[in-house]
Amino acid sequence: MGKLRKPVFLAIALVGLMAAAVPGRALAISLEFDPVTQTVATGGQANVEVWLRELNGTLIGAYDIAVTFDPAVLMPSGNPFTFGTGLGAPDNSSTSWIIGPTFIVMSEVSLLSDLSGQHPGSDELLLFTLSFTGIGTGSSPLTFHDVTLGDENGERLTSGNLGATVTVEQRPVVPEPGTLLLLGVGLAGLACLRRKSAARKE
Repeated sequence: MGKLRKPVFLAIALVGLMAAAVPGRALAISLEFDPVTQTVATGGQANVEVWLRELNGTLIGAYDIAVTFDPAVLMPSGNPFTFGTGLGAPDNSSTSWIIGPTFIVMSEVSLLSDLSGQHPGSDELLLFTLSFTGIGTGSSPLTFHDVTLGDENGERLTSGNLGATVTVEQRPVVPEPGTLLLLGVGLAGLACLRRKSAARKE
């Protein structure tokens, strides 16, 4: 079950990137999750940011990235993602997404004519944030698949891709206030009975 908004020119742009310059221009760019590890309780939410780091001045014009997860442990939350603003989202980029049973695909093409202010004074760029709900205990690896990156001129880039792990633990059972009250009354009653019993023996 997924939402999809993919203009024709976005598809053409991404197909062009995938067809061009194979392999991509070799740089030390790193595609990373942040945080790399986190633990949530069942029913809790895990938010994971996806960053490009060590850009060394490279400007990013487009990307198409699939992220896989374990559906026995995690499921996409009600609002499962937000795009970063570096490529112009929400008004100056074309975005698309596909949510599958074990993956989320995020795509974006910048419509900005000038990307020079994309990551001023920094060599990293937030692409998007994903949100998952913990549904089963265990650990789910998060991995990148079928990564396509393009610079501001449409030239394909390569990156080193680092994975992450989300661990889901059983939520501790917290007694309801009413349960605690009944327990307190019960203990008080037992104490009274013991006092009466002790008084009779005397």
